[in-house]
Amino acid sequence: MQKKKRTQLLLLAVVLIYGAIIIRFFILTGDENEVIVSEIGVEKDFSPKEYASQKEFTISTNYRDPFLGKFPKTKKVISTKVEVVKKTPFNESVLVPQIVYQGIVSAVNASKKVYALLIDGRSFVLSEGEAVGDITVISGNETAITVKHLDKKIEIQLTK
Repeated sequence: MQKKKRTQLLLLAVVLIYGAIIIRFFILTGDENEVIVSEIGVEKDFSPKEYASQKEFTISTNYRDPFLGKFPKTKKVISTKVEVVKKTPFNESVLVPQIVYQGIVSAVNASKKVYALLIDGRSFVLSEGEAVGDITVISGNETAITVKHLDKKIEIQLTK
């Protein structure tokens, strides 16, 4: 009988404590809290303090290494001579794309000849007067083709 009374009293104490905690929680999260905060008063006019701005600063890199425990060695400034490099004249042949003439696609005696070209690794089928980028086909036959690149005529032989 003693154990039963103790259990009932402890159970009642636990229920009262949890009840008090739950009631406190709902009281603190209620709308009444907002009214209390607004009654305390908040400054309506806010003006930040002006601080003098620091224009320059330096970072000291002369500190002890945290892993080695030593101060860094001072570096000696070595003066080097500046060599003037003369510019070489601009060579336009460097900018000419790689053009490979693969042959005639149309019939040899056709009025409009169509040529197969490989320009920078991409295949093109062009007739006389057509252009791809800066390259224009001027004329051609079974063995060679003449193209114009930036106002410069280039003759390309058939590759086998």
